[in-house]
Amino acid sequence: QIHIARFLDAYDRLTRRYIHAQRRLIALLTEQKQALIQQAVTRGLDPDVLLKDSGIEWLGEIPAHWEVLLNQRIFKEKIRPYDGSSEIQLSLSQKDGLIPTKDMRERSLQTSTYNNWKVTLPGDLVLNRFKAHLGVFFSATLRGIVTFHYGVFQPRVTLVTKYFELLFHTEPYKTIFAGRSNGMTVGLQNLSNQNFYNVHAIMPPLDEQNAIVKYVEQQIVQLDAVIARTQRQIELVREYRTRLIADVVTGKLDVRGAAL
Repeated sequence: QIHIARFLDAYDRLTRRYIHAQRRLIALLTEQKQALIQQAVTRGLDPDVLLKDSGIEWLGEIPAHWEVLLNQRIFKEKIRPYDGSSEIQLSLSQKDGLIPTKDMRERSLQTSTYNNWKVTLPGDLVLNRFKAHLGVFFSATLRGIVTFHYGVFQPRVTLVTKYFELLFHTEPYKTIFAGRSNGMTVGLQNLSNQNFYNVHAIMPPLDEQNAIVKYVEQQIVQLDAVIARTQRQIELVREYRTRLIADVVTGKLDVRGAAL
């Protein structure tokens, strides 16, 4: 019993240190991903580009040839009433974006009525009004219907909606949207249309929007792959620890001569 206890205590300490190190690696990779996105969407891809003061304190400097516009000049709410025809029901996932509700990994309440639901089209910007402070803005890639709790915004000008999805996911914008959302309870803070419209957004030229989105997507794929592998390693170590404990305490594995 003493040998078993000592072995498991020592192995547990090793395992905890390993998992802590891997979690720290995931945190650093996540920070790197966020920094990469913020740098790309606020400064562009040219490291030598001439900068100017955006005129917005929390935005800082931006490329000199970019514009700063109120969201009201970029987007307008678009309510396309659902007429009861066959449409895919869509939901916003904080991890996966705007996807079919049946594919949601998070738990989602099922609706009993489709009153006041609305149609969204590819290219729309869809937001969860109660999670704007978490950056839950996503570019629609599918036609479908969404609940009336979501805001559906159509571009007023030709643009790449995915760029604005990335922009609104950055920490400065999440902070601004949190401050513009009304409500005292976390998770029930509503971002009104007017408060969304009154936020300034950066507007690069269209070709740069496309280039930024393409670059970010390529970089994120690589970082996400490393994060996924690291998370899988943690899961495998946990599974091995569980199996090892079972084998040791049932006598299947003799640890009397083991040294850790």
